[in-house]
Amino acid sequence: MLLATAIAAAANPADIVADYRDGRVERRDLESWRRYLGHEGDRVPVRADIEELVLVRVLASRFDAVGPVAEYERRRRLLALDLAESALRSRLAAETHARTAEVAAALESDPGSKPQPRRYALENILKRCAPGCPEAERDSLRRRLEELKSRVLDGEDFAALARQESESESRLRGGQTGYVALERLAPAVAAAVRGLKTGELAIVDTPAGPTLLRLSGILEPEAPDLEALRRRLEVRLVSRKVDAAWDESSRALVAALRLEVRDTPRGAGLETVVASYRLPANGEVRNLTLAEFTTFLAQRGLPAPEDMSTPVQRREAVVQRALLDARHAEAAEKGLLTDDYARPLEWKSLELRAQMAANALADPPREPSTDELRAAYEKARDHYRHAPRWHLRALRLEIDPSKPASLYEDMRLLGDRARAGTLGFDAVADRLRPHARVQDLGWLTEAEIWRLGLNAENALRGLPAGASTPAVQESRELIILHVAEREEDRPLSFDEARPVVRAALLAERRREAGESLRRSIIAEQDVQVRE
Repeated sequence: MLLATAIAAAANPADIVADYRDGRVERRDLESWRRYLGHEGDRVPVRADIEELVLVRVLASRFDAVGPVAEYERRRRLLALDLAESALRSRLAAETHARTAEVAAALESDPGSKPQPRRYALENILKRCAPGCPEAERDSLRRRLEELKSRVLDGEDFAALARQESESESRLRGGQTGYVALERLAPAVAAAVRGLKTGELAIVDTPAGPTLLRLSGILEPEAPDLEALRRRLEVRLVSRKVDAAWDESSRALVAALRLEVRDTPRGAGLETVVASYRLPANGEVRNLTLAEFTTFLAQRGLPAPEDMSTPVQRREAVVQRALLDARHAEAAEKGLLTDDYARPLEWKSLELRAQMAANALADPPREPSTDELRAAYEKARDHYRHAPRWHLRALRLEIDPSKPASLYEDMRLLGDRARAGTLGFDAVADRLRPHARVQDLGWLTEAEIWRLGLNAENALRGLPAGASTPAVQESRELIILHVAEREEDRPLSFDEARPVVRAALLAERRREAGESLRRSIIAEQDVQVRE
């Protein structure tokens, strides 16, 4: 067996690459292990991989004495299902191609195919002052920025000052705004940046308030590498086709599953059946137990069944789990569960046993005291902050060629009025009903807003509460976004940060306990690598 820890007595000594207290490492096992890790070649020292393999083998051998076997079997089943799904998707990708005309059209329309202008890397510290704020207030903010400018010139770290002083979302990145062309900047900002040399600073008035800018770098104009761009676009086109085909096949599978989701009372036993479905590939009827479903949810970072807010959320999770079974049966029918599937599954299973054994064997972390929590909070006080959030509403209009073009032009014009503040968001929605629908997106952080799409993200940048974006296109929709409420970035108090600080300390102590266990096993096994 590939992963057996016992080595036959008749093994050729030339095939042994290392000895340890509980066994030996054969060359073929090490080569397979390194392929699995992606460590072929000289990038990672061989000894490090040998010691990691020994560690995994030893921990896995101790699993039966300490590990929850039933939970392991459920998690191993998920590993098998995920690998089968990957095999199916890889086959689909290998069979999908982009036509030459499609690639040529994408290349022609891609902005990257045009020469890039000079771009400037900027850092900023913003002091907010809404349009119309008293001039005395604006002067006071300018004086504060002059003080900060002097401190930077005297050697203080700009990024640290930005995190402490800036009222822009870029403060989370130390004031960095990235590379930008002058034509994308406000005229006053562009004029100031045009006159700066790398490392120089300037204070500029912007609609959001006075800003201290520093030019940290310049990318000179460059001609695009059209061949490299063509390859990237071809990969992107193929990826989109694969995604579309995968989604279509998923819808067909869901329709064929004959899924029946059952009510599960709180406190039901782990063997309670929560859903039944038929696998289209072979006709097998599967009963999904509460134990299997709970393991799946935990591995995907989803709420436990009893914590799901709606039956719709529960059904969608059951569908995702059922699809994994259906994909596995389909992969088996197509002959995809080959050695390329079996070998990674064997290694992943061994790692899973080792990890579960390590979790059981490592010393449990000591609960931190209030003094320890407070000391950790004070040490990284700037790290514990309430991230800015936006409560957003969206007006969505699906782009449908069968609808009159005037409808989309109306939305564009109404969006411009909403952005200018001459027409309220609800009034715009009333005028576009029933073609457009209003959706409450709830509270979103900066890290979540990017999922709405680049155009939406850019349109929202800097908008205060009560403001709306113009109509922007994302995929096959026109969208107007409205900022119903906005919460600014602020520091968390100790009481607010306490759960996060506690979780971080416990995680660090678990990591340290795991590392201690690893060191003790490597020491006791006395690994000897043969030359």
